[in-house]
Amino acid sequence: MILNLYLWKRIFTHILTVLLVFGIIEYMMTGLSEFSYGLEGDYQVVQALWFVLVTSPSRLYELFPLIVLVGCLTGLGSLANSSELTVIRAAGFSIPAITIRVLQPVLVIMIVVGLLGETLIPMAESYGQAYRSTRSHEDTSSGRYGFWHKDGSEFIYFGALTPEGNVEGLRRYIVNSNGQPTGMISAKNGKFEHNQWQLFNVEQDDFRDRFIEQHQYDVMTWNTDVTPELLSTLIVEPGKLSILGLWKYVSYLNAQGIDASKYELAFWEKALRPVMTAALVLVAISFIFGPLREVAMGTRIFAGVLVGLLIKMSENILPSFAMIYDIDPIIIDSLPIILCGGVGLWLLRRVG
Repeated sequence: MILNLYLWKRIFTHILTVLLVFGIIEYMMTGLSEFSYGLEGDYQVVQALWFVLVTSPSRLYELFPLIVLVGCLTGLGSLANSSELTVIRAAGFSIPAITIRVLQPVLVIMIVVGLLGETLIPMAESYGQAYRSTRSHEDTSSGRYGFWHKDGSEFIYFGALTPEGNVEGLRRYIVNSNGQPTGMISAKNGKFEHNQWQLFNVEQDDFRDRFIEQHQYDVMTWNTDVTPELLSTLIVEPGKLSILGLWKYVSYLNAQGIDASKYELAFWEKALRPVMTAALVLVAISFIFGPLREVAMGTRIFAGVLVGLLIKMSENILPSFAMIYDIDPIIIDSLPIILCGGVGLWLLRRVG
């Protein structure tokens, strides 16, 4: 029991320390990137810093397996440097027993982070993206922060989605069964009420054979399956959505007959992230008992970051192969897990 608490404390402390360091670095790098990209309209330094702050959790969430890997390497590495691991093994604890005790605090952290990743983190990301798009209102017509969506026979452009769920700079392009445009409806803004949209300051162009018939309306009702919840999914990168949000959007795209492979890949990557984290913990433990047992702490950190970057690169490259060669997303997302788990178990067997 005492050993369990000691290992829990050590692992918790090092993972949280690595999280803090990564958070500071990530905040600074993203802030500099945001400043260099351009500050326009009401989106200035203070607003950019706020945007980076509220969207940082989603970026750290994507780095969570790497953070756990480096935290376990430094935590167990400190035990190895002080010969405490040798004492623990001399007391009768096998490597599998130590592995289980290390996985226990990691499991607790994974549960907490997983709950945040399904609730607060996607909400913060959606709010941040909407906040930036509305503050940079000068760009809603240029498409810099706007986004497109297909709904039935309509191709819709949304200039911005506000944090309250309203839309700005809306344009609906209507096509017939032959793909020919039959009209366009533009609205300055819109509000979702009673399961339908109320569009304001509307201009409607109907394309006739030899002329364009134009109409203007103060208010127009728009009945559609597109909701603010769905739009909040569109302004967030697939990897930063919740698992439930991804599942709902994949179902929606399939119902619309639209290719959903990109979102299916993101869904399985997020669903399997806890397994990937556990596989990287095995790698960390195998490194500490194997090739990194007697090296300096800096070397362990470098090794952990290197392994994490290789995994991240594979996660960025493999989806392209899946989409090109039509490979099942779950197979592609499982390959890095199988590789890490296999390497970790192989190294543990060699030293065990």
